Amino acid sequence: MSYDGYRVKTASDPQVYVVIDNQKCYIPNPGTYNNLFENWNDIQTLTPAELNGIPTGTPLTSGSVLAKGTFAPVYLITNGQKRHVKSQETMDKYDFAWNKIVSTPDVILDSIPDGSDII
Repeated sequence: MSYDGYRVKTASDPQVYVVIDNQKCYIPNPGTYNNLFENWNDIQTLTPAELNGIPTGTPLTSGSVLAKGTFAPVYLITNGQKRHVKSQETMDKYDFAWNKIVSTPDVILDSIPDGSDII
């Protein structure tokens, strides 16, 4: 099973991950979580074996945000990169919060290196 787009954890551990590119990426703190997601609902509780079966990716940077320029698409800003969130369907799949997108000057977005798209 692909967990891409899911937020996951185990019952015995409070650490929450978001699965991007089929890799679990640790969300470092509640503030970062709240910057990105609609709410704390729908976090999938997995067995330790299921969670361990998902390859580990790079943790999100503390303070990661969703950003959008004047005419630019929505980006996830994390780990020194901007990652284009490809579509409305992708925003919904990840439960990214539309109302938490930070309006960002284009000059700042242009200065951030591109990472891979989130699909």
